Amino acid sequence: MKIFCFTLALFVVGCTSDQPFALRGAPSQGPNPKVTPTVQLRISANGSPVQEAHSVTVQAGEVVQLKVEMVRPDGSVTDVTTDAKTNYFSTTPGLLTVGPAGRIAITSSIEALSGPTGRILSVGIIYGKPGDREIGATSVMFSVPTQSSTDRALVLSASKTVLGIGESAQLKLIRKLASGGTEDITLSPDVQYRTASESALILEAGAHVTCVGTHGQPEDSISITALYHNLSDTLTFDLRDTGPGPGLKIQIGNTTLAEGEQTKFSVRSVRGDRDLTSRRSGTTYVIFGGSGTPEPDLLTIDDAAGTITATKSLRGYNRRSPIVFARNDDLVGWIALKVTRASASSSHVKP
Repeated sequence: MKIFCFTLALFVVGCTSDQPFALRGAPSQGPNPKVTPTVQLRISANGSPVQEAHSVTVQAGEVVQLKVEMVRPDGSVTDVTTDAKTNYFSTTPGLLTVGPAGRIAITSSIEALSGPTGRILSVGIIYGKPGDREIGATSVMFSVPTQSSTDRALVLSASKTVLGIGESAQLKLIRKLASGGTEDITLSPDVQYRTASESALILEAGAHVTCVGTHGQPEDSISITALYHNLSDTLTFDLRDTGPGPGLKIQIGNTTLAEGEQTKFSVRSVRGDRDLTSRRSGTTYVIFGGSGTPEPDLLTIDDAAGTITATKSLRGYNRRSPIVFARNDDLVGWIALKVTRASASSSHVKP
């Protein structure tokens, strides 16, 4: 059996299929509970089975779709690729970006992948959590051979890549055609953009990005990945804790909501204290929930009534941490919320 050895943001795994592995981030079980896998995870990449101890050869800029199947001891199999209990983790976020449902994007940065034999990247996959009857873990290695910079079929750029808090930039995505020409596909509906950290770098409609934080550090580096069919490209932004900051203030009655709960909110300009809550004033809203792309189903924003409602969309999660981002012309503002599972004692409306 393959031995899993990879360090993750939320999990640390070191196991075979019959040895315990340690999970972090499970307070009900202590800081580092030991968990024994009860199921096997079988992986396919772009429809081809991934063999034990073998890497998957991919090209810089390629997009790979993983399929995860849970194999129980009795031999029964369930596809858990899109299951909320299945978590994917990149060991090298700047080089390999992991999206929901097992979509993997390899950076096209020639400099980052340079070397006599290319680079080996990997993604960790965990199904379940401590206390579950079915739980398993595995990892997939990707071999990226060295290539020439002229081979890039997709190029992502921005109006500027150094941003202070509250500053924005315009993305641009160019595709190289077989004829030798190029095509601007920045706003193509077939393009999906993903941020490596929405708590630092927010994606907006129209291929805009805005710096909203630096994780408490003076400087930070966060990447944006553009995916177009089976191609991708990644661009890294240098973030600074200086900058104009938010021009909008989002005032909210309660920042922690259970499923189905509602709270009052308003959006006002920092200068002049104008009420800009209504979309009729030009204010737009984007909701993120941790996947790197907008998740509008997490919250319902009623700008006319001035309310935010936590919809019942947690699925297999115990809690989510959505970010509400607002823009009105050049003014931006944002706020982080928490959504938890509903309890019998929860009231429906909070002030």
